[in-house]
Amino acid sequence: MNEDRRPYELKPISPEEAVENFLREREDEDKYKTLRSKRHRLNSFLQWCRENDIDDMNDIDSRKLNLEYRPWRKDGEGSGLQELASVTLKHHMYTLKKFLEFCADIDAVEPGLGEKLRIPELNPDDEVRDEALHTSEARDIYDWLNKYSYASRDHAIFTILWVTGCRLGGLRALDVDDFNAEDRWLHFVHRPDDERRHGTHTPLKNDDRSTRYVSIYPEVRDIIRDYIEHNRHDVTDERGRKPLITSKHGRLADTGVRQTCYRLTQPCRIEECPHDEDPSSCEWTSYNQYSGCPSSRSPHAIRKGSISAQLNGNVHRNQPEKAPVEVVSSRSDVGTETLKKHYDVRDEVSKMEVRREFYE
Repeated sequence: MNEDRRPYELKPISPEEAVENFLREREDEDKYKTLRSKRHRLNSFLQWCRENDIDDMNDIDSRKLNLEYRPWRKDGEGSGLQELASVTLKHHMYTLKKFLEFCADIDAVEPGLGEKLRIPELNPDDEVRDEALHTSEARDIYDWLNKYSYASRDHAIFTILWVTGCRLGGLRALDVDDFNAEDRWLHFVHRPDDERRHGTHTPLKNDDRSTRYVSIYPEVRDIIRDYIEHNRHDVTDERGRKPLITSKHGRLADTGVRQTCYRLTQPCRIEECPHDEDPSSCEWTSYNQYSGCPSSRSPHAIRKGSISAQLNGNVHRNQPEKAPVEVVSSRSDVGTETLKKHYDVRDEVSKMEVRREFYE
């Protein structure tokens, strides 16, 4: 017997055809947005195949995947590609793994190849994702909460974070008296820990410079007002203040806000799981495990997405136009240079369209 002969027989198929067959098979189970995400991730794999003259999936092996494709994609070496954060790389590799499992089922690659693909293991710090929440995802969450969880604490938390672009600490610092329904604003106030001043100890990031009034839309005003009237726990904190966002025992802790954000941004709450998990048995749907979901997002990621959406003019359906950098900087309490460097995640075409308005 020829020792080089494989115990299985592979059938030739191009990477492009294999991807199309994989996506076609998923059509009955995945929603459009999930399929679009999978196609986007697999397009970079197809690009790598073209650049390396790979026209048959039979030629793909674990060595090529782990030593060539994986670092190529992570470092953004392909034309038009960007370097990937660890959590984003995990998304790409997970989708590729599922694709390879499909290819093995149709005799296009060796059995078990998907299991040999190295997927990043993320530590707890990595799981606190900074990847911005996309505007389309935020709208879906907002609409779902409007319909199924109106004026709940979840609704109030997500709405304030998304519409104002405030930090987690800013959200927690809000008291009931910092909300003005008639004039439609929230007052973010720096109240540092000072034993000489009663009712303090919710400092803001930039001290007194973070103190500001932020206007809100009528719809947002109604959500907050109804939350206070119907669902806010009527409690005070340890300093006698009436916090806006509460637990049964007082001001909601940082951990409670984070867990809420991780849970609300899990896509399986609204549509099919893009990671092929069963929500009824998935460990990521358990408390303290929400952040393990590859699609969950931190409060900072919501802030980052909000700032970009404000710049693009679509943070809320009633936002009349794109907001200038200086306006968003003041509203969300972030320096203009810091905003441009770390928070502005718009693509270059979107930025150009904003500049165009001043030259036409």
